[in-house]
Amino acid sequence: MLPIVTISIGIGINSKWKCKETNTHCIFSSIVPDSYREKLIMASVNKSLYVRKSKIPGAGLGLFTRIPFAKGDRIVEYKGRREPWKKVKAEDGYNGYLLRLNRTTAINALPYKKALGRFANDAKGSGRKTGLRNNAEYLIYGNRCFIEATRSINRGEEILVDYGQAFWDLQKKLRG
Repeated sequence: MLPIVTISIGIGINSKWKCKETNTHCIFSSIVPDSYREKLIMASVNKSLYVRKSKIPGAGLGLFTRIPFAKGDRIVEYKGRREPWKKVKAEDGYNGYLLRLNRTTAINALPYKKALGRFANDAKGSGRKTGLRNNAEYLIYGNRCFIEATRSINRGEEILVDYGQAFWDLQKKLRG
């Protein structure tokens, strides 16, 4: 069970929420199953984000906010297929959508074209641009990974996450 975080959109334990299916107001309480509550939270969070051309030269698409996020807010889950690391290790460096959860498991977001977390770029990457800095981080909870704000993020700002030095060292090695 993951802790429910009250974020800018105002959903949390004992929060009011208008259900689109029934067009009624609900109040979350401890009797609402955690899995259902979390699906509603993540669906609403996804409406707070959009994808467009990144501000980082050569990065392709980027992930942007429709609403402001405060430091510590959970922005989006990094979704993809859970695969054994042994199976996808050969793709490391070639598949930029691999996120290693632990020694044995990775998330492969390559086949998940609608997963928003895969569009978060790294401001420290090869296409660095003056004035851009990372504003979020990957946090792993068991077999799931979320992108969470490390500082306040303004509406319309690009979500930028540190991929880690090992990622960039591997990129240089493969392309160099």
